[in-house]
Amino acid sequence: MNEYAYVEEIDEDHVRVWPLTDSELTWNGEKVLTRKDGFTLEIEMCLGYEKGNPGYYLVETDELPEVCMLESPISGTSVGSKRSKTWRKELWIPEGSGGLEGALRDKAYSHDFDLLEVEPKRLCWGGEGLGRWIETAKEEVERKAARKKAGEIREKLKEFHDGGKAFINPYTFVPLPDKVKRDKPHGHARAVEGGLTGYLDVEFAFRSPLMMPVDWNTPGETTVTGTRIEERVTVPGSSVRGAVRSLFEVISSSCLSILDPDYRPAHRASLEMRPDKRLAVVDEVDSDGKVISVLPTSKVVWIRAEALWHLFGGAAGLRSGVRISLDENAIYERSFGGDKGKPVKREQLKPEGEPTLKKGGDWVVHVADAGTKGDHPADHIYVAVGKLETTPIRLGEMTWEDYRELCRYSVDVTGGGLAPSAPAWDAEEWSGVAVMVKHTDRSRGNRETAIGKRRKSDGALAPGDSVWITTRSEGGERVVTGLTMSSSWRELGKGPIRNRLPDESLLPCRDPDELCPACATFGFIEARAEGQRRDQAEHNAYASHLRFGAFETDAPVPLRLVLPPPTRSPRPSAGAFYLEHLTAEGENREAGVAELGKPASRWGGQLDSSGMRRIAGRKFYWHGQEPKDTTLTPRQVRRAHYPKEGAPDCQETMRWITEGTPVLKGRIHFENIDARQLGLLMLALEPRELAKRAGITVNGELATHLGGGKGLGFGTAVGRITATCIQDAAGRYRAGAGKVEVDPWGAAMQVIDPDVPWITGLVKALGTESVPADRIWYPTMGNFTQRDSDVQQKKFDKSFEYYARFSGGKDKKTRMRTLPRIDDPIQYMSNEN
Repeated sequence: MNEYAYVEEIDEDHVRVWPLTDSELTWNGEKVLTRKDGFTLEIEMCLGYEKGNPGYYLVETDELPEVCMLESPISGTSVGSKRSKTWRKELWIPEGSGGLEGALRDKAYSHDFDLLEVEPKRLCWGGEGLGRWIETAKEEVERKAARKKAGEIREKLKEFHDGGKAFINPYTFVPLPDKVKRDKPHGHARAVEGGLTGYLDVEFAFRSPLMMPVDWNTPGETTVTGTRIEERVTVPGSSVRGAVRSLFEVISSSCLSILDPDYRPAHRASLEMRPDKRLAVVDEVDSDGKVISVLPTSKVVWIRAEALWHLFGGAAGLRSGVRISLDENAIYERSFGGDKGKPVKREQLKPEGEPTLKKGGDWVVHVADAGTKGDHPADHIYVAVGKLETTPIRLGEMTWEDYRELCRYSVDVTGGGLAPSAPAWDAEEWSGVAVMVKHTDRSRGNRETAIGKRRKSDGALAPGDSVWITTRSEGGERVVTGLTMSSSWRELGKGPIRNRLPDESLLPCRDPDELCPACATFGFIEARAEGQRRDQAEHNAYASHLRFGAFETDAPVPLRLVLPPPTRSPRPSAGAFYLEHLTAEGENREAGVAELGKPASRWGGQLDSSGMRRIAGRKFYWHGQEPKDTTLTPRQVRRAHYPKEGAPDCQETMRWITEGTPVLKGRIHFENIDARQLGLLMLALEPRELAKRAGITVNGELATHLGGGKGLGFGTAVGRITATCIQDAAGRYRAGAGKVEVDPWGAAMQVIDPDVPWITGLVKALGTESVPADRIWYPTMGNFTQRDSDVQQKKFDKSFEYYARFSGGKDKKTRMRTLPRIDDPIQYMSNEN
């Protein structure tokens, strides 16, 4: 079969043959020819070609591309854009065809063509071919667009930075893998084929001070903030192990090992009268401290606190659970809200009924936290009382567990530790907390008045303690479905974590015979079975193949005792930050508004109506600290307006920090792991090698966090493997055995897709220069350029003002602002309306 081709020499011994094919362009009713799929031949295999005679030929194509048989040469005349354009009148380029649109199509008309002297005459697209020209032109368009976009981003970054009205949140999230693959682990009973044993010597060079707890004995004079000493620093291997594992899990697409699948955050309930809520008194508690049943009330009435003070000799004698009697004929219904919307109603005791109050009776008093009372004068504070029924009702299946979970976030609980049991209601050690209400007195200014004592919200209750309940009917039986400490307290969000993952395979490993790469290497302990309380455990484990020794400095290093500034506790309830928002819009990534007084950030809110928003990913803290010599109030230094050391409202404890940036050295032993596992471990220790092999651009160095104070930028450490000893199973017992020649890095990279978002995201999260250090701060409504004075800094540090305004709960006009995705080039969050 005879066709056309263009032949040219590429060196002394080879030619390039370009078969010509029809394009979608037409000229004089004939398809315009174009080069396509060229191939290289030795000159002697291009039969009929004479050196020095490149050009168009008629060719025999039956044996292409092994052999090229040239027939006769074809005369071709260039008819480029600088020559006569009369031939162009017959050229037609269909719009949108083959990617030719707009300016690109216009540009194609100006391209060089060759006119082939065949019958009929044919026009041929000059150069490497139309397809390649389109690709090159599009690439150039994309490059120009990228350069323009990069310029716009640089300008925007400078605008955000210099304007001072935007911050970068201290943490970000690395996306989760779509699925986790599990396999049978190697086990420990025998050496596996290809199993490796040995050790890695590793050092961590710190780029910011290391923060450590004050957990060793110090002389009496070293207890004052600012004290300096010199000590050789030792970091437990378990601490290093945790940091390394967190990277290993991302790199190896492993499970979320530290996760409560049934976790739901506690949200503050909206302020509203709930007719379905009733007061109750704890009736029965089992030997484990779990409430079994309560005595409900049939009616709730609100009484002025002052009237109850007269009865109990002042606020000191008023507490939750006391019993009273009253004249029920003096109860009336009061309406709130006026003519605006639907009025709220509740029953109150008339002033003339207050003298009838007596101690003892079938009405129980419940004193709630002052947070629900607002800024009211003392004589406007009301306390709820309920008339007790005589028949107890039992708690629903998970009601007690849910109540304890709500208490976990109470101000009465430190570090999430709940009380196992409660003292009796009438015991001297009854866990009472004084309730104080702040209000403004016209003559005496701001005042604080005691109301009474409430039951401590520490997760435990005893018979006689009063609570609020909600009930429902189950199989014809009335059961308690909710316990709270006030009528508007907290409520659990909807949609547990297990329902917010890309796939259920991301849940923590549970079967020792089917483990993800991280659990198969580091080991795992399943310390909680589904449906159990957090403080109960059922252990299921697989031993680790790794042993992390202690990491130490070579010599004593200077240490200083500091009282760090407050850091924010992790609050997954902040759905604007902890959940994905793929539909967020605009420069501020806004989504959702308040609905019935509930913020859009809530789990189970309106933004979950079309499908549960997914967990944003694994949490990582950005690296960076403001230099103390150029910044008056760097975020890592405690500001003057915070409570002083030893003050009742000071919740922070002293910490040691290193003066300067030490180097920690240690050894990690591994046993019976394969080359892939070893490579993944090495990549977690030296993530810069991951970036290098994956071809990912690095911002600064790649570092992990060790020690405390991650949210304040402490503990930025760059890992480096300084020595390796790798042996196979036989080598361990063979005298004088040499090291095994393996390529762990390469073995690991074979199972890593460098383009997936969790790999590129991790590299960005670990970059020491991924974001500007002087703009990393917890959400603030302040201006970075206006925080030199104590007054300005105090206002600057009020994060709650940002959340109040931009959590999608203020009004229906102010939308919720969401955390930037880690692949967003701009990580700033504006605090301007």
